[in-house]
Amino acid sequence: MARIDLKHETSLSAAEIKGKAETLINEALRDQGDKISDFQQEWEGNLLTFSFKVKKFKVFSISGTARVYDNSIKIVLDGIPGLAKSKVENALRQKAKELFP
Repeated sequence: MARIDLKHETSLSAAEIKGKAETLINEALRDQGDKISDFQQEWEGNLLTFSFKVKKFKVFSISGTARVYDNSIKIVLDGIPGLAKSKVENALRQKAKELFP
């Protein structure tokens, strides 16, 4: 299993980023449709902790965090299947650019 560690710089404040961070995760999950189950998320201050299961050829448990700062967001995902890492990371970077200019 692979880990994705992404930091994205932006001109937005922590409050603005926090408001959009859930959108990033929810849209990424929605794109996967019925392959996703057991999604959970919880905010504690500026830290969003989340987890979910992905069913592809077998079930993978993914967990992660999104820490929000003024002018940046740091997203960490654990449990990504090695072959999917590049695709997931590229999609996450693209969505971050769209949501957090």
